[in-house]
Amino acid sequence: MLGSGGSGATSSGGAGGDTGAGGSFGFQALTFESVAFELPEWVGTTRELVLFQDGASFQNYFGVAAPAAINWSTEGTLFYTEGALPFPGHLASVQALALREDGGELKITTQLRSPGNGCEVLKWAEPAYQLIKFPLLNSSPLLSEKNVPADFDCTLNGAADDNNCDELNLCGASLICSHLTRFSPGFCRPITMHGVFSESVLSAIPDGDAAGLTRQLNASGLATVDTDVIVKVELNHPDWSQLTITLTNPSSNEVTVWSQETPPPNLTAIHRVPVGFSGDESVNGNWSLKIVDGANGQSGSLKSWELEIVSRLD
Repeated sequence: MLGSGGSGATSSGGAGGDTGAGGSFGFQALTFESVAFELPEWVGTTRELVLFQDGASFQNYFGVAAPAAINWSTEGTLFYTEGALPFPGHLASVQALALREDGGELKITTQLRSPGNGCEVLKWAEPAYQLIKFPLLNSSPLLSEKNVPADFDCTLNGAADDNNCDELNLCGASLICSHLTRFSPGFCRPITMHGVFSESVLSAIPDGDAAGLTRQLNASGLATVDTDVIVKVELNHPDWSQLTITLTNPSSNEVTVWSQETPPPNLTAIHRVPVGFSGDESVNGNWSLKIVDGANGQSGSLKSWELEIVSRLD
């Protein structure tokens, strides 16, 4: 579907007709280029196509200023996202733009390249998206889309064990791209070095108590040290800004997952890559999740949590 945008953004759905009051109209191809843009958390997680023709509507939608590379006096932008998809290997791109001669319709050809035969990916999902810029339009056209899917065949084209990998170039069959949540390129590792550990348990979070709630998961069957650590936490609480969540590895290194942040509306779960693990500490053993509610008056409970780990031999 074509999504909705902020004030000043165009996000019409459906294919427009090629005729108007004056008869048939042709289409003219538009030149465009990709713009580097780090997508804010919580944005772009559902499929959308949104047109922006001024900086104010862009900031209203994303909550951050537009990249300096965009000149709003002469350029407009289009944001295309396929939503949050398993990482890595899903690549969203605009292949072509064409504007109807009367300015009433903008035809967009998009492509989602997906991991295909023999590919292994993480459970962790990230938005697959692209931001492009093009000459500023004189109208707010209807958007119509043609999607041309493609895939990457890991069995035929994947990289070998211990070779480099990234979002564009995936690993061969029975291998997974490690380190890529921390830096690029990553390295191909056997899928046996990947593990997911979870617990579904309704546990009360002590209200206004510095001791908090602590739960443990035992990771086993991995190599010796971590290359990727991803944590998912699902809980009920009316005010996440009261919460501090930390994760401690088997080597007693505690890192922050959530620190009394302002949540988006109706938040029920976070899925993050915690920053601070060295990549040179024991990965097998007990991992501890701690949740502290730092204010009195509103209580909540942990529903479930999950660890996804990729490892390597030290």
